[in-house]
Amino acid sequence: MTTKLWFFEALDTLFFRDGTPFSMGETDTRGIRSSFPPAMSTLQGAVRAALAMGQGWSPQQRDKWPEQLGSSNNLGNIRLQGPYLVRSVDDELEFLFPFPASVVELKNGFAHLTPDDSETPTDIKEHTRLLKNLQEEDVRGVADKWLTIKGMGKVLQGLPPEKEDSICSPDLWSFENRTGIKINRQSRTAEQGRLYFLSHVRPKAELRVAVAVTGVDADWHEAVPRCIPLGGEAKMAMVEVKDFDDFIPSVPELEIRDGKVRFTVTLLTPGHFGFLDEDRPESVEQVEIEVRKAISEGPLTGFGSCVTACVPKLSQVGGWDVKNSRPRALRPVVFPGSTWFYEVDSDRVDEVKALHKSFVGVGNEYGYGQILIGKWGC
Repeated sequence: MTTKLWFFEALDTLFFRDGTPFSMGETDTRGIRSSFPPAMSTLQGAVRAALAMGQGWSPQQRDKWPEQLGSSNNLGNIRLQGPYLVRSVDDELEFLFPFPASVVELKNGFAHLTPDDSETPTDIKEHTRLLKNLQEEDVRGVADKWLTIKGMGKVLQGLPPEKEDSICSPDLWSFENRTGIKINRQSRTAEQGRLYFLSHVRPKAELRVAVAVTGVDADWHEAVPRCIPLGGEAKMAMVEVKDFDDFIPSVPELEIRDGKVRFTVTLLTPGHFGFLDEDRPESVEQVEIEVRKAISEGPLTGFGSCVTACVPKLSQVGGWDVKNSRPRALRPVVFPGSTWFYEVDSDRVDEVKALHKSFVGVGNEYGYGQILIGKWGC
């Protein structure tokens, strides 16, 4: 089977929902803001629908859905990676990566956070190695910034990136407010008090969202329509399919000190932990347990000890069950950029390096949980 990279280019604004309630009376006057980049739960539907349309399927001919593309609960033969942000600069594609949360911005550059040598009892566990205090003023987070390939390579090497290695989210997309009304179909007039408010996202002209797609023959990719619906509000996007070329920075050479290898594990794509069965409400609680365990003990099992972590605030992602015409249950998602610090015996260094670009957690066939291996910061 052939692996291809799909690039989605917005033709107008786009709208992607997160887990925020959107029923009448559940929102405030600010309305709902689109999330971005879009979740794979949205993109996988767009990819599979486009592949199916290329094989003769349409929403009015549901019986023509190709069995190779799975069902509402599985991907069939399809395997996905991503999503990734890509910027088109002078006809060259520049991939952008989420900043590892272990990096912070200073007044004159960036710096790595590293674990302290001493242990401190916390409410997470008795022996916790907190991050060392930086002797700096005006320390800021990097949640609204993205790294170039060169910049991510430096971070994985334990080096601080340069200013030119990063780009801010407002330079990649902006938000635009929208106001909607409910129409009475009989009178064809607006219903009193039935207003809703949205903030759509408008990607810059040069921005693309990329997904790696494998599991079908090359002619399936060639047959997909070039313009497809993407997200909510009936918005459209252009699709361009290219040959896959590995763009992720290589794993650095890991140093051995005192018989130990120190390395970091960083999520490149959102992490899902714990199996969620929507027909068993009790599975939601088990998912929450697995997420807490992944945060406090790390996403790897059997690879030494997790020393500490830098994990941003969690999000919730659901989706829409087309088959049953109902929303999917919300599940907590660990954000890309979440970083864990590990130590392991030096004789396992090759095993650790082999983890680079692999996957952790569940839903790996959808692209969830791709990780990068790096060095502790200098």
